Amino acid sequence: MLLHQNLQSERTRVVPVTHEIAQAMLSRSSLELRSLNGLIFPQPFRTPPMIDDFLPAVVQRLQYEPGQAGWWGWIFTEQKSRKVLGSVGLSGPPDSSGSVGMAYSIYPEYENQGYTKEAVKAVTDWIMGQPGVKSVRLTIKPKNYEAVRVSQFAKFELKGAVTDPVVGEVNLYEAKKRIIAPPPSSLIV
Repeated sequence: MLLHQNLQSERTRVVPVTHEIAQAMLSRSSLELRSLNGLIFPQPFRTPPMIDDFLPAVVQRLQYEPGQAGWWGWIFTEQKSRKVLGSVGLSGPPDSSGSVGMAYSIYPEYENQGYTKEAVKAVTDWIMGQPGVKSVRLTIKPKNYEAVRVSQFAKFELKGAVTDPVVGEVNLYEAKKRIIAPPPSSLIV
Protein backbone atom coordinates (compact mmCIF):
# COMPACT_ATOMS: atom_id res chain seq x y z
CA MET A 1 0.00 0.00 0.00
CA LEU A 2 1.22 3.48 -0.88
CA LEU A 3 2.44 5.18 2.28
CA HIS A 4 3.31 8.54 0.73
CA GLN A 5 -0.25 9.63 0.01
CA ASN A 6 -1.57 12.90 1.39
CA LEU A 7 -4.78 12.72 3.36
CA GLN A 8 -7.57 15.30 3.30
CA SER A 9 -10.40 16.31 5.55
CA GLU A 10 -12.92 19.08 5.08
CA ARG A 11 -10.39 21.84 5.88
CA THR A 12 -7.03 20.13 6.35
CA ARG A 13 -4.40 18.49 4.20
CA VAL A 14 -2.33 15.90 6.06
CA VAL A 15 1.14 15.11 4.73
CA PRO A 16 3.24 12.09 5.78
CA VAL A 17 6.65 12.96 7.20
CA THR A 18 9.21 11.62 4.74
CA HIS A 19 12.97 11.53 5.28
CA GLU A 20 13.31 14.72 3.22
CA ILE A 21 10.63 16.56 5.19
CA ALA A 22 12.05 15.44 8.55
CA GLN A 23 15.58 16.47 7.49
CA ALA A 24 14.37 19.88 6.27
CA MET A 25 12.47 20.45 9.54
CA LEU A 26 15.58 19.50 11.51
CA SER A 27 17.62 21.92 9.36
CA ARG A 28 14.95 24.63 9.78
CA SER A 29 14.78 25.00 5.98
CA SER A 30 11.51 26.77 5.15
CA LEU A 31 12.36 27.05 1.46
CA GLU A 32 13.07 23.34 1.10
CA LEU A 33 9.86 22.42 2.96
CA ARG A 34 7.85 24.69 0.69
CA SER A 35 9.41 23.17 -2.44
CA LEU A 36 9.05 19.56 -1.21
CA ASN A 37 5.34 19.57 -0.49
CA GLY A 38 4.10 23.15 -0.36
CA LEU A 39 4.43 23.25 3.44
CA ILE A 40 4.37 26.83 4.73
CA PHE A 41 5.82 27.00 8.24
CA PRO A 42 5.49 30.06 10.52
CA GLN A 43 8.23 32.68 10.34
CA PRO A 44 10.54 32.83 12.13
CA PHE A 45 10.68 29.08 11.55
CA ARG A 46 9.38 26.82 14.30
CA THR A 47 8.25 23.23 14.21
CA PRO A 48 4.89 22.21 15.65
CA PRO A 49 4.94 21.81 19.45
CA MET A 50 6.53 18.63 20.84
CA ILE A 51 8.02 17.41 17.53
CA ASP A 52 11.64 18.59 17.98
CA ASP A 53 12.62 15.88 20.45
CA PHE A 54 11.89 13.00 18.12
CA LEU A 55 12.94 14.51 14.75
CA PRO A 56 16.55 13.19 14.84
CA ALA A 57 15.27 9.63 15.38
CA VAL A 58 12.71 10.03 12.58
CA VAL A 59 15.40 11.30 10.19
CA GLN A 60 17.60 8.32 10.99
CA ARG A 61 14.77 5.77 10.78
CA LEU A 62 13.47 7.08 7.45
CA GLN A 63 16.96 7.34 5.98
CA TYR A 64 17.25 3.56 6.22
CA GLU A 65 13.57 2.67 5.83
CA PRO A 66 11.98 5.32 3.56
CA GLY A 67 8.99 3.05 2.98
CA GLN A 68 7.93 3.72 6.58
CA ALA A 69 6.97 7.33 5.80
CA GLY A 70 3.60 7.86 7.45
CA TRP A 71 4.36 5.53 10.34
CA TRP A 72 6.47 8.12 12.18
CA GLY A 73 4.43 11.27 11.76
CA TRP A 74 2.24 13.60 9.74
CA ILE A 75 2.12 17.37 9.30
CA PHE A 76 -1.29 18.96 8.88
CA THR A 77 -1.97 22.17 7.03
CA GLU A 78 -4.87 24.39 6.24
CA GLN A 79 -6.07 22.97 2.93
CA LYS A 80 -6.24 26.19 0.92
CA SER A 81 -3.34 28.23 2.30
CA ARG A 82 -1.06 25.23 3.05
CA LYS A 83 -0.02 26.93 6.32
CA VAL A 84 1.28 24.30 8.74
CA LEU A 85 -1.07 24.01 11.71
CA GLY A 86 0.36 21.09 13.71
CA SER A 87 1.49 17.47 13.68
CA VAL A 88 0.33 13.96 14.44
CA GLY A 89 3.15 11.73 15.70
CA LEU A 90 3.08 7.94 15.56
CA SER A 91 5.15 5.28 17.31
CA GLY A 92 5.96 3.45 14.08
CA PRO A 93 4.42 0.40 12.40
CA PRO A 94 2.12 -1.75 14.55
CA ASP A 95 3.77 -3.62 17.42
CA SER A 96 3.39 -7.36 18.02
CA SER A 97 -0.11 -6.81 19.45
CA GLY A 98 -1.18 -4.78 16.40
CA SER A 99 -1.16 -1.48 18.28
CA VAL A 100 0.15 1.93 17.16
CA GLY A 101 0.81 4.83 19.53
CA MET A 102 -0.27 8.37 18.64
CA ALA A 103 0.30 11.92 19.90
CA TYR A 104 -0.70 15.24 18.38
CA SER A 105 -0.03 18.93 18.76
CA ILE A 106 -1.05 22.22 17.18
CA TYR A 107 0.37 25.73 17.21
CA PRO A 108 -1.42 27.71 19.96
CA GLU A 109 -2.82 30.26 17.51
CA TYR A 110 -4.84 27.52 15.75
CA GLU A 111 -6.21 25.78 18.85
CA ASN A 112 -9.97 25.28 19.37
CA GLN A 113 -10.83 25.64 15.69
CA GLY A 114 -11.41 21.95 14.92
CA TYR A 115 -8.32 21.45 12.75
CA THR A 116 -6.74 18.89 15.09
CA LYS A 117 -9.96 16.86 15.20
CA GLU A 118 -10.01 16.60 11.43
CA ALA A 119 -6.32 15.69 11.12
CA VAL A 120 -6.37 13.09 13.93
CA LYS A 121 -9.49 11.47 12.45
CA ALA A 122 -7.88 11.32 8.98
CA VAL A 123 -4.67 9.75 10.32
CA THR A 124 -6.61 7.33 12.55
CA ASP A 125 -8.67 6.21 9.55
CA TRP A 126 -5.46 5.75 7.52
CA ILE A 127 -3.87 3.67 10.29
CA MET A 128 -6.95 1.48 10.63
CA GLY A 129 -6.76 0.74 6.90
CA GLN A 130 -3.22 -0.65 7.16
CA PRO A 131 -2.48 -4.39 7.41
CA GLY A 132 -1.67 -5.74 10.87
CA VAL A 133 -3.29 -2.87 12.79
CA LYS A 134 -5.79 -3.74 15.50
CA SER A 135 -5.81 -0.53 17.55
CA VAL A 136 -4.44 2.98 18.01
CA ARG A 137 -3.61 4.22 21.50
CA LEU A 138 -2.92 7.60 23.00
CA THR A 139 -2.61 9.04 26.46
CA ILE A 140 -4.09 12.30 27.69
CA LYS A 141 -3.45 14.15 30.93
CA PRO A 142 -6.50 14.32 33.20
CA LYS A 143 -8.50 17.52 32.69
CA ASN A 144 -7.10 18.16 29.18
CA TYR A 145 -10.64 18.50 27.88
CA GLU A 146 -9.63 19.81 24.46
CA ALA A 147 -7.55 16.67 23.80
CA VAL A 148 -10.40 14.49 25.06
CA ARG A 149 -12.77 16.11 22.53
CA VAL A 150 -10.26 15.46 19.74
CA SER A 151 -9.94 11.79 20.72
CA GLN A 152 -13.72 11.34 20.97
CA PHE A 153 -14.22 12.86 17.51
CA ALA A 154 -11.78 10.26 16.12
CA LYS A 155 -13.72 7.45 17.89
CA PHE A 156 -11.23 6.77 20.70
CA GLU A 157 -12.65 5.35 23.93
CA LEU A 158 -11.35 5.80 27.46
CA LYS A 159 -9.73 2.57 28.72
CA GLY A 160 -8.53 3.73 32.13
CA ALA A 161 -5.76 5.50 34.01
CA VAL A 162 -2.10 4.51 33.61
CA THR A 163 1.15 5.94 34.93
CA ASP A 164 3.58 7.40 32.44
CA PRO A 165 7.17 7.41 33.79
CA VAL A 166 7.75 10.97 32.54
CA VAL A 167 4.34 12.67 32.84
CA GLY A 168 2.73 10.79 35.71
CA GLU A 169 -0.92 9.75 35.71
CA VAL A 170 -2.61 9.87 32.30
CA ASN A 171 -5.75 8.43 30.79
CA LEU A 172 -5.36 5.77 28.10
CA TYR A 173 -7.61 6.07 25.06
CA GLU A 174 -7.92 3.48 22.33
CA ALA A 175 -9.54 3.22 18.91
CA LYS A 176 -10.04 -0.35 17.73
CA LYS A 177 -10.47 -1.68 14.25
CA ARG A 178 -14.12 -2.48 13.79
CA ILE A 179 -14.65 -5.78 12.04
CA ILE A 180 -18.14 -6.70 11.01
CA ALA A 181 -18.32 -10.44 10.77
CA PRO A 182 -20.72 -11.98 8.30
CA PRO A 183 -23.42 -14.14 9.79
CA PRO A 184 -22.63 -17.83 10.16
CA SER A 185 -23.29 -19.65 6.90
CA SER A 186 -25.96 -21.74 8.57
CA LEU A 187 -28.06 -18.59 8.97
CA ILE A 188 -27.86 -17.61 5.33
CA VAL A 189 -30.99 -18.67 3.52
